[in-house]
Amino acid sequence: MSILHWEKSQYLFYIALFSYGLALLGYAAGKKKWKNWLSSHIGGMLGSYIGIVTATLVVNVHRIPLLNEFPVLLFWFLPTIIGTPLIFMVGRKYSPTN
Repeated sequence: MSILHWEKSQYLFYIALFSYGLALLGYAAGKKKWKNWLSSHIGGMLGSYIGIVTATLVVNVHRIPLLNEFPVLLFWFLPTIIGTPLIFMVGRKYSPTN
């Protein structure tokens, strides 16, 4: 979709590329099961989810009645601000204890 309307939405291509890379990392970690694979899997999957939520919010925030009063820049950073601590909490919960 971003390629069809490149001038208006090229940023979506880069978000999708980054999000796909994280999802691929999470998938590969689960498939290959390298050392501390679960941390990579959790980080990759949840990081990919943060990317998709960010793209969805940025594209659609002007259509949501109460949210369209906030600056769009807030929705670029809010999913990362909320999601990153959650990734660390879940990763710490499922990481192997030494």
